[in-house]
Amino acid sequence: MLDPKAILRIIDDMAKREADAALMADVYDRLVGADGLPPELQKQAMEIIAGQKRLEKEIFDKDVKAFLMSITGTIGMRDVVSFFDARGDQKRRVYEIMRQMETDGVVTRTGTQHGVYRLVDRNPHIMDLDATDEKAADIYLPMLLHTMVELYPRNIILVSGEKDAGKTCFALNVAYANRDKFPVRYFNSEMGSMELRRRLVKFPSSYRLAEWKKIVWMEQAKQFEDHIDPNGLNIIDFLEVGAEAFTVTDDIRRVFDKLDKGLLLIVMQKRSYKEYAVGGEGTLEKARLAINLEHKDGENIARITVAKNWKGDVRPRGKVCKYKIVQGGDLRMDGGWYDPDKGEVSPAKAQRGFQKRAANVYNLGTADSDFPHEE
Repeated sequence: MLDPKAILRIIDDMAKREADAALMADVYDRLVGADGLPPELQKQAMEIIAGQKRLEKEIFDKDVKAFLMSITGTIGMRDVVSFFDARGDQKRRVYEIMRQMETDGVVTRTGTQHGVYRLVDRNPHIMDLDATDEKAADIYLPMLLHTMVELYPRNIILVSGEKDAGKTCFALNVAYANRDKFPVRYFNSEMGSMELRRRLVKFPSSYRLAEWKKIVWMEQAKQFEDHIDPNGLNIIDFLEVGAEAFTVTDDIRRVFDKLDKGLLLIVMQKRSYKEYAVGGEGTLEKARLAINLEHKDGENIARITVAKNWKGDVRPRGKVCKYKIVQGGDLRMDGGWYDPDKGEVSPAKAQRGFQKRAANVYNLGTADSDFPHEE
């Protein structure tokens, strides 16, 4: 066996080099063997190893807490364990830390799965009703929708449609009509650059390609919240729903949370026999205006399902309007809006969704100055 004091120096040197406590204990056992050290030296060696264990625990705890404080969204205990490759005592320590942070109100359980947490929001946004200078958004919408409702900063428009009902045509018309009013960011999940260009050139010649280029086109199918323009007009075409359709409300919430003064239009799929978009009624929770685009008896029908801030004395919700798509992109009203549940019939005279005011300038109508109703 080595000189006992030499063994002690080796253990002490390993501690100074921040060696693993388990490795230090193993080296100590191999060097000492069955003979052991004098009691006083043995005590010192055990204190050095124990001190290293405490230091490792403190560093580990600090790292785990810092990691948890840096998360956005949700995280599970298993994810933390996997990130730190924690085993044995460290694995148990992860559970203890997360439970203690829950007790302290730093994290809270969320979702339906066991052991999934999110950070508690400790910085709520307090609304000051006297300080607001927000005005209704100056936005153009197809089929004169903007003359029926008012939209404000951070509002969401939801367009749900059956297959080939003109969802993308609606979204593209919104993008083009507002290209000079907002910085427009169009998230496209279906078409590549070539297909998109071919789609745009099919629009009537008055829709100039140079004007389309004012829009920022992004090929994106998920994690839209990472690329949202907080103060622009964001159009998601379309929001795909995974195997767990109920989670789509969380997807919408994450994007909504990124908005400051901007607006968001979301396109979603809707089955012909369903009232709501894929994802269910929860998709309407944040929408201030929602429209269904449907096929019925060989005609295209737009139906207003949500209209939170309406103009005039008549509530738009429940109203429908027939429409046509001409020349691959010109979205036209085929008559006006009416409420079939009240026995109303479609007006006989067709109304254009975009009225041509001057060369290459389109006007969707003038806004009603009446203060909007709120639903």
